Amino acid sequence: MELIVQRFIIDIPNGAYHEFFPNGNIRIKGTLDGYNPDGSLKKTGEWLEWNADGQVIRRESYP
Repeated sequence: MELIVQRFIIDIPNGAYHEFFPNGNIRIKGTLDGYNPDGSLKKTGEWLEWNADGQVIRRESYP
């Protein structure tokens, strides 16, 4: 007898997203709201990206 058990846990990203540089400075900050139909992460609101010196280098807004 062979028993196959499959369990899928789907983790849907929803909420604050942060990335940091190895030195502890913030690199990226934004908000996620699940996935787009193509499978990519769905960004919402304002997203900011900093360089390692702490200066904002990119600012984007998403619906």
